[in-house]
Amino acid sequence: MTIRLALLELRRTWLLVLVAVMLLAAGVLTSDGMDPRWPGLVGATVVNHHSALSLLWPLALTIGVILGRRDGAAGTGELIGVTPRPPWSRLALRATLLGAGLAAAYLAALARPLGLAVLDADTYWPSGWPWPLLAGALGVAAAGLLGLAAGRAFPSLWTVPLSLVLSLAVTIALEMVAQDRPVGALALLPSYLPDTAIAAEFTRFEAGAVAGRAIWFVALGAAGFLLYALPRRPRPAARASAVAVLAAGLAGALLVLPPAARGTGLDAGAAAEVCADGTPRVCVTRAYATTLPELTGPAREALAALGRLPNPPVALIQDPHDFGTRVDQDHATVRVRLTVDADGALVTGGPTLVEDLLDGAGTLRCDDYTTREADVRERAARAVAASWLLDRPTPPATYTDEDRAATDQAWTALRSLPPAGQVTRVAALREAALDCRGDLFEVLTGTA
Repeated sequence: MTIRLALLELRRTWLLVLVAVMLLAAGVLTSDGMDPRWPGLVGATVVNHHSALSLLWPLALTIGVILGRRDGAAGTGELIGVTPRPPWSRLALRATLLGAGLAAAYLAALARPLGLAVLDADTYWPSGWPWPLLAGALGVAAAGLLGLAAGRAFPSLWTVPLSLVLSLAVTIALEMVAQDRPVGALALLPSYLPDTAIAAEFTRFEAGAVAGRAIWFVALGAAGFLLYALPRRPRPAARASAVAVLAAGLAGALLVLPPAARGTGLDAGAAAEVCADGTPRVCVTRAYATTLPELTGPAREALAALGRLPNPPVALIQDPHDFGTRVDQDHATVRVRLTVDADGALVTGGPTLVEDLLDGAGTLRCDDYTTREADVRERAARAVAASWLLDRPTPPATYTDEDRAATDQAWTALRSLPPAGQVTRVAALREAALDCRGDLFEVLTGTA
């Protein structure tokens, strides 16, 4: 009987179409056609799908509104109310189908990237990776149930676009506030992530943060269901029940929720070092272990080139922080940040991987330039240092005339010096880059 009623509900409503819209939206937000990511970075996949909730949550709410206003807009409420079957049972069935459908669509959008990750034997699977995804699925289901209640209470056609615009605006505004003031209940926002310097593939969701968010979403969904399915008379009883459920859910969530700024942390397993045999020492993180054979040869070539400088580094390791993050660097170790293409191969910003590793004489960018001109000058100085270390006969290639002029100027200034002076200048550039001080172009050209 229940199956027959479910099939009837699916046939007589837009539910299947709306769930398909959710699946399509989640799939588009999950895939990155312009810059396809290697599916072996499961941690990044989980974080990115969680972030997509900033758009998917308002969409799920609006889908609920579309279905919720159906009976009111059609004026069939009184007719249905006199049928032998209790109205709440029909509404409960619709709510169940919608919540399950939205949750399934949210999770099904990950079928392709996670399926490819399963096929790759080198994939690192973070501990507890399914829980943030399941909490997100609860979130979209709760949004759908809230939307049902809103649609039933306000069956006007205008409720649909208004719910989408308002929920999107409120969600984004609150998350911006949460980034500036990461306090208390704001961490329960659907896609909230504390501002962190750790790259997505090394990010771990704290168990308390996931549990708190799941409790809150269950309470939201239950409140939405009560407001939608309980009889409209007496209405205050439904409202009181929903408020009680929300209060209990909020209290339970805040009880287990860690401080907002500590909702995520470093995944020590993903960031654990995996090193190549032999010397000098070359290590990547466990999440990038599959790239170690490709990296080892160029890394040791780069370390050999840096041997031309005084106090040269003796090891090269991967840094788990996000690009653009300033970290402490030391003389003994070259820190690198890696990007992997969709096929698992390393992506280089320069002509070769060795030159990429030697950018800035083997240092990370501090990204503290203030103008485009300063950015061009710094990139030129860093590229010229790499080419000089490899004893290239000509200046490094560039992509724009602006870069060409700055690069040629730095190259000419450096090469005009006697050999010992060139070593001194490149060593000075490395010292300045390690400490994130000074203008590297001026350091290299001697115009400081």
